[in-house]
Amino acid sequence: LTSGQIRSAPSAQLASLTTSQIACMESADVQALSSTQLRALASDQIGALATDAIAALSSTQVASLSSTQAAGLTTDQIAAIETA
Repeated sequence: LTSGQIRSAPSAQLASLTTSQIACMESADVQALSSTQLRALASDQIGALATDAIAALSSTQVASLSSTQAAGLTTDQIAAIETA
């Protein structure tokens, strides 16, 4: 998927991506996701995001994560959010 396809993808399409595909997303693509798109991701998909992609999330995006999604964050991802 290209950056443009990711940014315009419906939530259901994003939710169907494998963790390997999610792990390849660039920070700018993750940062460009709407809160609705971000909430569509499962906890294992959130955990598959690169730490720098997690660090690039806005405070609004971080606040939109569900408790289930937040449980999928790794220790490094949590640290990146705390220092961002």
